[in-house]
Formats: sequence, structure tokens, C-alpha cells
Amino acid sequence: MKLRREFEYVKSSLLNRSPVPTLSVCLNDVLREEQHLRTQQTMDTHSRSGPSEVAFATMSKPPGKDMSKIQSFSCHEYGHYASHCKKKKFCNYCKSTGHVIS
Repeated sequence: MKLRREFEYVKSSLLNRSPVPTLSVCLNDVLREEQHLRTQQTMDTHSRSGPSEVAFATMSKPPGKDMSKIQSFSCHEYGHYASHCKKKKFCNYCKSTGHVIS
């Protein structure tokens, strides 16, 4: 893997993963680092020319769902999803317990 000196951090990070990531993961990491370096360079040039103000927009956490209206299709009780159901799972296909059709 031949990369410029600026990307040594990414190179070592990718090569030390187990298992070795796919080509698309490697490319995404290199592109992310390239964008990071460009952002840092832009911030550095703006800070030399004078103070600049940076505003951060924050979003408050959206209101949660009312779980009392959610019904589990597994046990047909309210208040939880089927994936979080504490009761035994029942397969509608083979009519046995312990798993679901998927």
C-alpha cells in the first residue's frame, strides 16, 4: 500500500486491523483522512488571517416513542418490540418454540 507521508496514520491503522479490511473500507478511511486534512488546512489558514467565529448547531434529542402504544407481534403484549421480548419465541412456520421463522 503506497501512500503519501500524511496518510501514515491511516496506513498503520488499516494494516493493524484483524481481519484486514476490504478495499472499499480502506478507500473510505483514506478519503475521510484526506477530508480531515483539508479541513484542518482551511482552519489553519483562516486562523492566521484573524479570529473567526465558529457556530455549532445542535439538535435536541427527538422525543421518544410512546412504548405503551407499541405491540409486540410475538407475544401480543404492549410496551416492547418483538426483538426485545422476554417470553419464549414461537415459530409460526414449524410450530415449535425457541426461534422464529427468520
